[in-house]
Amino acid sequence: MSDIDLPTLAEREKAKARLELKTPMKEINDALKACTFGKFHIKLLFIAFVGFVAGILASSSTAYLLSNAECDLHMNLVQKGLLNAMPYIGMLLSSIVAGFLTDAFGRKIFLTVGFGGLFICTVIAGSSQTYEVLVTAKFFEGLLYVIAPYPHLFEKEMKEDDPENTKAVKKVKFGERIMTGLKNLKPLVRRPLLNYLALIGAMQCVVLGVYNVNRLWFPQLSTIVEHYKFEDNNNLCDLLDVYTSSLKSKSVSNVTSEVCVPHVSGSETYINSIIIGLICLLPYFISGAIVNKVGKKVLLFVGGFISVASLLGLRWANSKALMVGLFSTTAAVTHTMRSLAQVTLIELVPTATRALALSLVMMTARMGTLIGNVMFPILLAMGCAIPFYSMAAAMAFVVFLTLFLPRGKQS
Repeated sequence: MSDIDLPTLAEREKAKARLELKTPMKEINDALKACTFGKFHIKLLFIAFVGFVAGILASSSTAYLLSNAECDLHMNLVQKGLLNAMPYIGMLLSSIVAGFLTDAFGRKIFLTVGFGGLFICTVIAGSSQTYEVLVTAKFFEGLLYVIAPYPHLFEKEMKEDDPENTKAVKKVKFGERIMTGLKNLKPLVRRPLLNYLALIGAMQCVVLGVYNVNRLWFPQLSTIVEHYKFEDNNNLCDLLDVYTSSLKSKSVSNVTSEVCVPHVSGSETYINSIIIGLICLLPYFISGAIVNKVGKKVLLFVGGFISVASLLGLRWANSKALMVGLFSTTAAVTHTMRSLAQVTLIELVPTATRALALSLVMMTARMGTLIGNVMFPILLAMGCAIPFYSMAAAMAFVVFLTLFLPRGKQS
């Protein structure tokens, strides 16, 4: 019998172990089985809540500046749309890199840097005196918010209490982690995952675009309704056409000495926004109760039809209550559809590539928000009915795409 070279064999086993070393993303399944509910989960829920609130404030606060600061910052409709879209431009540019790096290196460092930078940019935005400074600050808010990944996907800490795991992870070289991240790309560029990415990405592009256009432009439209009021059986589009016509006449007259008087939002706008936010919670309870019985595909299909009807109804809304009701329905349904599509993607994609897949889909979704917020004021200036009919047609396209989704979880 030949002698066994034990040192050489040991080195080979160590090299093999390094190659097969799991990244923090790949360890989630084992970690979830080993962990029970405790202090870590409470901390994680708190971080997720704070992070979610920070993201909502970064993208939503701009909507309430449009009417109040239009004179101070000398904004026209297109500039308002660009300001609304600016956080999503930052999110769009950083989403792919953020997804790749967090898959390879974990999330804790990105949470710290991202939310720390978001705090600084928010302070700058709040103290800005010019349109250019505000737009720039909003851009970096979006950029940094994506760098700070969603905390509820942050699982590296689940294993940090294990000394053996911490020691092993620290030994992994930078290049090895990059190579691991690149290997995770392979399944995403092959069928069927590539088809699912394209399908859900297209759906999210439209759904998130429609949702954010309605959400971010509602304060401005509600302020217009407050000042022009529903009278003599006129509808929402009659009021909006009067407003856009007045803007056109001012730009044509080009009177520089005329004093700009902003249409300041009243209490109704803020109360109605709270109502919309509360109504957006209802579909979560309803869909959560029936999703296992009817399936996500059916809920997406039905939700698409409801949103089409609501968007078409907005064109003819002739009272404040009806307008708020239709905006609430559209926002609630599209927000639920976004979550259902995201859960569908999570079920279809392996754990190791999940963050990157979500980043790719959210990149296309933010493109929808960006395009929608820039196009909405342009279409509104052409005629009030055009943007609402356009959004209804886009949601009808989502209903068609839903037919191609798989019915259940795919292995």
